[in-house]
Amino acid sequence: MVKKIFGFFLVIFVGAAFAVNPDFKEGKHYQQVPYEITENEHVKALAQAHKNQVIVLEFFSYGCHWCNELEPHIRLWLEQKKPDYVIFIRNPVVFQNAWVNLSKAYYTAESLNKLDKTHAAMFKAIHTSHKLTTASEKDLEDFFKSYGVSKDDFTKTFESFGVEQAYKQANQLASAFKITSIPAFIVMGPNGAFLTSTRMAGSEAALFEVIDALSEEEHRALVTHEG
Repeated sequence: MVKKIFGFFLVIFVGAAFAVNPDFKEGKHYQQVPYEITENEHVKALAQAHKNQVIVLEFFSYGCHWCNELEPHIRLWLEQKKPDYVIFIRNPVVFQNAWVNLSKAYYTAESLNKLDKTHAAMFKAIHTSHKLTTASEKDLEDFFKSYGVSKDDFTKTFESFGVEQAYKQANQLASAFKITSIPAFIVMGPNGAFLTSTRMAGSEAALFEVIDALSEEEHRALVTHEG
């Protein structure tokens, strides 16, 4: 696991009472995010943008070994189990300078509508085939070329204002949530925001059970609130 796990999250915000699956314990399998964090401008903007949905945020990096290991499980969940009421948002983080370009590569692929083809492939190129040995702009350009992106289109998009802003906003959101270890997940809804991870949940399978349980409870609260 990258860096140390979230000691600060031992501070629990006491909010509206709710009951997640009793097999999962707050303080062990997940943590409620403190109130002062949910009041951060970047967190509030995200909640406002998706106020009628349950938000599941994944904090990751292509350079993270554990994120690579978890990716097939995420893909399975997205394809077979994710509820329709959940919006899933990936948020690439930057814990070291080499990850800046990897974060920008994510948003470049998104802008070029290539993410479905490049996301898993980027992990594979870095961690399995080792075809992508650096995160230099030239190496990323060559990677995108293999997915039909011309040099001009890659450069124009990679260096665009939109990608630069998206990368910076992702970094601001990770900083707002005080993310220090990845992969990590935030579930957000009317009851607030909740942090979990594979390490906290105990296994990959348990992680998505916790995410589903938290999401279901937030959806229930959302429906009740709208009613």
